[in-house]
This record gives sequence, structure tokens and C-alpha cells, in this order.
Amino acid sequence: MRRSRMRWFPPLLVLSGLVWSCSLTLDAEETGAGCPEGFKACGEPAHCERPSPENGCGADNCIPCGVRNAEPICSESGECIIGGCNPGYGDCNENVSDGCEVNVYESVDHCESCDKLCEPEEHVAEPLCARGQCGIYRCEPGWYDCDGNASNGCEREGACD
Repeated sequence: MRRSRMRWFPPLLVLSGLVWSCSLTLDAEETGAGCPEGFKACGEPAHCERPSPENGCGADNCIPCGVRNAEPICSESGECIIGGCNPGYGDCNENVSDGCEVNVYESVDHCESCDKLCEPEEHVAEPLCARGQCGIYRCEPGWYDCDGNASNGCEREGACD
């Protein structure tokens, strides 16, 4: 009968100024799962790891969390979730599978934050979002933004002086 052995490397011990490293070899048949409670077997050869975003949050696998444009964390139920979005990104649909999917520095539907829409001001044909600020991309034909102030739209009919 073949026995599988796994190695577990607990934290280093410091005694009288000396650093001691301990290792523990566990026999999977003797201990059941093969790792101490709260750990799981990962890698080849197998070694014991705590669930983490790097080693998978669930007890049943060691697949790292892959959350786009975000910092993943583990939920209490053992799922990969979004701990926070990277700067310039937002999780506007609250779906962890696509991560922080919106560039809030460029999206007119989510400009600067998920709940901020760049609504066209007067005579603005198309708004824009630049660096998280709403602006004017294009005025309606015959209208112009002469003062460069996006908040009052394309305020002048006819060419600017």
C-alpha cells in the first residue's frame, strides 16, 4: 500500500537569539486529510497551505484567485471576492467574475465612480469622461463651447469670437 507524505513548514522559532526552523512530515493515511485543521494540501509535491488568495480561498482547491483590476481577498465562506479595486477602476456590476470591469477615468456611464453619469449639458451632442471628469466631446451642429466650461454645455450658437 502506497502512503503519501506531505510536509508542513510552521513559522520559525526564535530561542535565545537562535533561529530554529521546524518541519513536520504528515502521513495522509494517519491524519485523514493530511494537513492540520485550517490547512489544505497544495502543489506538487504536496505541501500544507492555509487558504489565501494566492493558494485559493476554498478548502477544495488551490487555484489562485484571479480578479481583474482588483486586490482579491477570501470571504468567510471561502470564496474569492474583491477586497478593493485598483486605482481608476470600479466594480460597477458587483460581479466578482469580471473583477473591477470599468475604467472610471474614461467611462461616461461611470465617470469617477460607478454611480456618476456624464449627462449631456445643453446642446452637447456627446459628453466625455477624461481623468474622471465629465466634459464635452462634441457639440450639436452649429453650437460651440466657447468658454471651455463643460458645466454650461455648448453655450454659443455660431462661431466663437
